[in-house]
Amino acid sequence: MRRIGLTVLLVLVFATFVASEETKGSKAIGEYPIGEFAVKGQVEQQLNQLVAEIKGKMADGDRLQITVVGSADSTGVSAANDRLARDRAEQVAAVFSANFPEAKIIAWSKGDAENVRQVRVEYKIISTPIPAPVPEPAKPKKPSDGLEDYVVGAFILLAIFILLFSIFWGKRAKKSRVKKAETGIQWINLEVNGEKYSYSIGIVVKNGVWCSPFTSRSGSQICRDSKRGIIESLKGCLKKDEFRLQKFELIRQGIIRVTGQR
Repeated sequence: MRRIGLTVLLVLVFATFVASEETKGSKAIGEYPIGEFAVKGQVEQQLNQLVAEIKGKMADGDRLQITVVGSADSTGVSAANDRLARDRAEQVAAVFSANFPEAKIIAWSKGDAENVRQVRVEYKIISTPIPAPVPEPAKPKKPSDGLEDYVVGAFILLAIFILLFSIFWGKRAKKSRVKKAETGIQWINLEVNGEKYSYSIGIVVKNGVWCSPFTSRSGSQICRDSKRGIIESLKGCLKKDEFRLQKFELIRQGIIRVTGQR
């Protein structure tokens, strides 16, 4: 019985350190008609195909993460293109939310930076590790077979040690090769035309993406891939009446600070 318990323990320890499997994919949806952001026609067909593709790859217990990035061409005013690209991203995100209610979905705008009328979708499926089966009880052995048990146990311990060392060393090597972007809150000072006050606003920066404390009409957090882009978005939010209640609440929470009067 003691030998059986040792074998079960070793198998469980090995299963604990088996990493979850991930399936990644991306697809460009478009191109959209000029000035259009609704999901219909060719855009709807492509999006339905992608939804079916993702469902075909998922199994019970899997987790799904989706990033939706809207884009527009460079025709017209940059601010209007940014709003159009954001509307495209939010419409596509709404379709994914309806099909995958448990998924983590982020939608943001890239404006006319790439001069394309499309929405790029990147997804990641995280599979839950399958527990290792518990071995059947071993048949009674002769006393002369005890040496074989010690050899097998030593081999299993050596295999676990090699696995743990490989995981640890792989993480160290990856950290030395890849410099991750800093994550944290940065304060941006702003003066907006038409506003008699100046402000200091806390912005969350993660992996090179700048996220505003304001949310869009659909409830998605407004994010940009550059400091310049998030500044233009903040100025628009501070001036528009539709964000007035959000602005007052953010001031009350201390996320927006009134720094002076002009």
